[in-house]
Amino acid sequence: MATKEEWKDYFELTHKRTPTLEEYSEALKNNEFQNEETVEEVFSSPVEISPQKVRRFFSNKLVIISSSLVVLLIIAFFIVELVFFYKPSPKEELKSFGNSKTSQTSEIKPSESQIKSSSSTVSSSWQTLNK
Repeated sequence: MATKEEWKDYFELTHKRTPTLEEYSEALKNNEFQNEETVEEVFSSPVEISPQKVRRFFSNKLVIISSSLVVLLIIAFFIVELVFFYKPSPKEELKSFGNSKTSQTSEIKPSESQIKSSSSTVSSSWQTLNK
């Protein structure tokens, strides 16, 4: 019968991971190792983290964070360019000028000849209606 440490080493070699609490319990039930300490004591010990795992974890996070920052910088660049360096084309300036309040409220005054011709047209129409 193997010791608990030997069983754990064998398990890690075959499964490429540490055993779970249930797997410890199952192995203890099947008498695969001698019970030197309880299962809870095994899991209360500190977990060892290898430098390779740390590097792999941070390299994946670093790629995601750096790509997100690049996208944010590109968006910020376009916003700054739009706010500070946008110059409308002459056509757009004319459109905005035509839509201003001053052009909407300005009055168009007809000439005197237009007034006389329209008054004669109105009077003739009035006379036709009264007949």
